[in-house]
This record gives sequence, structure tokens and C-alpha cells, in this order.
Amino acid sequence: MILNRLYLKSFGKFKDKEIILTDGLNIIYGPNEAGKSTIQKFIEGMFFGFKKPYKSRRIFTNEQQSCQPWDSDIYTGILEYEHQGKKYQIERDFKNDDLVIRDVLTGENINKLFKQHKGTKELNFAENHMNINKNVFSNTISISQGRSVSDEELSREVSSKLSNLSYSGNADISIRRACMELEKVLREEAGSEKAPKSPMGILTKQINQLEEEKAKIESILSKVRHFEAQLAENRPLILENLEKKRKKEADIKTLNDYLLAKKLKNVQEQEEKICKINKHIYELEKFRYFPVHQKERLMELKEAIKNLGNNLKEVDLSLKKQREIRRQPQKYLEKHEYLRDLDMESAVYISRDYALYQSFQEQIDQKKKLMETTEKAL
Repeated sequence: MILNRLYLKSFGKFKDKEIILTDGLNIIYGPNEAGKSTIQKFIEGMFFGFKKPYKSRRIFTNEQQSCQPWDSDIYTGILEYEHQGKKYQIERDFKNDDLVIRDVLTGENINKLFKQHKGTKELNFAENHMNINKNVFSNTISISQGRSVSDEELSREVSSKLSNLSYSGNADISIRRACMELEKVLREEAGSEKAPKSPMGILTKQINQLEEEKAKIESILSKVRHFEAQLAENRPLILENLEKKRKKEADIKTLNDYLLAKKLKNVQEQEEKICKINKHIYELEKFRYFPVHQKERLMELKEAIKNLGNNLKEVDLSLKKQREIRRQPQKYLEKHEYLRDLDMESAVYISRDYALYQSFQEQIDQKKKLMETTEKAL
């Protein structure tokens, strides 16, 4: 990575300060309070921001407060750098915590190309391009003035290097510092169990939830095993009850079939009755518009038919007697022996009576036909 340009729009004591960096070694020097450390913090802030990691709400570090502009509400800057032949421009608003990363060649906003850091919620472009995080950056590339070794501490530093050499074989490798740095990086990257939004806190919460679910499942499994034991113990009784249930269901089905057949028969009988009623209604339909004034005439005809029926019964009895007489002529002759000596005048009377009988028989037949016709008309 190569830094090309720094533009401190409003940062610390600087306002509209532009620094162009050229190829090779660039040295920024000046007296105390000239702003050298401010420029160093500007570079670090442009890359990593000033937010504390793994906080439920946005909390800034002390550098964010110490680097605020002296006489302006604007708190912004621009940094341009080159990585693998491609130029990038960082635009950051430290006050509103806004960040825009652009392609210098096209001016396009390329924020979407980078993921957020889990701890700080910052875009991880700096880690991608430098392969180091903020903690490593501030302890290696960007060591602040407060962390430089003074002449008075030189002896302790040499002693530490000798100790490192005896344990690790390299004077620059401090086992203690390495462990401390690893622990620090672990805290920065993984967080702690008490921080609910840190990776460690999230994993701890998930582990606790899994343990609770495991306890619930074990409790349920214990109940299931208990129920299985009870089921095995009561299996014969259950099978017996199931067989009884099957028989009862068969009996119920038979009864239902019988009741259904009975209902079906009743329905058929009712349908036959309905058909007869409908037929009778159809026969009576012809008299729907029968004139009312003929009602009395119909009643008279009905009474006449009734009387005629009675007369017909009497005539039928008489005819039966006559037929009986015809079937037994010998008996009749024996009974009426006096007819042998009957004179002509008496025979004429008898012949006339017989003619009257024949006429009366014809009238009876006509009245029967009339009665049948009237009944059909009704």
C-alpha cells in the first residue's frame, strides 16, 4: 500500500491542510505541538475510525475527542492511497460517523465491495488491503510517541531482549508481550463473555441456549422412556381393549346398516304414498276450475247414484232369484203346477209381465252405464 495524499479538511488544529506524498521516503517533521501526532492519528482514524469495538451503542475512543477541530463544527478528511495498482479515496466524517470509499479513476462509491467488522461495524477495507487489524497497525506501523522507548529504559529493553533470545531464539520476539498481544487481540476480535454482541458473547449465549435445549430434550426423553415402559406393561390390556373396540365397531356398523335399511324402506313406502297422492291430485286437477254453480247439481247426481246403487242391489237380488229359478225349471214347474191349466188370458198377462221385466232390466243396465260414466267424470 502506498499513501498518495492527505487532506485534513477540519481535523485537530488543521483546517484545509493538504499533504502530497511522493515516491520514496517522506519525513514529516516540526517542533513540539506542530501537529505531527495529529497527522498520525488522522491516518489511523481514516483507515479504522475511532469507535470502540463490541458495544451495543456507538461509543468513541479518546482520540475522537482529542482530535476534534478547534474552531469548526466540520470534522472531516480525505485520504488517497494506492493498492496493487489501483487508487482509492477515503472520505470520512468523524462527527456523523460516515464513510465513503471511492475508486479514484471512476469516482464510483465502492462501499458495497467490503464487509463490516463484527466488533466496530467499520468497513474492513484496511484489513483487506494491509492484512492487519487496527490493534496490530497501532502497535507496529503507527507506534505513537507515548510508546517509544527512552534512554532510561534502554537497559530494561536490552534485558528483555536477552530473555526473549533465551526462550525464543530471537531477541525481537517477546514471549510475554506476544502472549499479552494475543490476549489483547483475542479480546478485540472475540470480545468477552460479558459483551453480548461480541463473537465470544454470542457463542456463549448460543452455548447456554443449546444446554437449555439439551436439558429440555433429556427431560422429554426421560418421560418418553417412562411412557414406553408403561406401554409395554399395559400392552396386553391395550390389545384386548382394541379387540373389544373392533367388535363393538362391527356391531355398531351392523346396527347402522339395519337402521339405514329400515329408513330406506320407510322412505320407499312414503315415496309410494306420495306417488299415489300425486296421482290422485293429477286426477282431481281437471276439476280445479269446475264451475261453482254446478256443485248442487253434482251433489244431486251423487245422491241419485247412491240411490241407484241401492236399487241396483235390490235388482241384483231379484235377478239372482230369477237365475236360480231358471236353473231349476223342474222345481219351478213342480212348485207352479197350476200353470199347466193356465188359460190364454193369464198367459198374456204373464207374457206382459215378462216384457216389463226385460224393459226394467234394460233400464238397470243403462243406469249402471250412467253411474260408471258419472264416476269417471268425478
